[in-house]
Amino acid sequence: MRRFRRIIQDTTTPRRHHPNKFPAPPRRLANEDEAGTWRVQCLLLNAEVRYALYLRLLNEWVIANKGKEVTADSWPLPPW
Repeated sequence: MRRFRRIIQDTTTPRRHHPNKFPAPPRRLANEDEAGTWRVQCLLLNAEVRYALYLRLLNEWVIANKGKEVTADSWPLPPW
């Protein structure tokens, strides 16, 4: 949870030495708080897309390995 909290903090208020880490927020946002919220929403939407792709990969992997003996180490890892 600490790691996730740090990711959210870095997304909300990115450090100065990471100026290109996030896309520029839309100009219509009034202040830095709204821009931080916008960056967090972008991060979470991206995570949702990556998770959906992982579920598709996992489904294909299960179908391909049906009936085979597999170990826990051979399962595809979820995206970080």
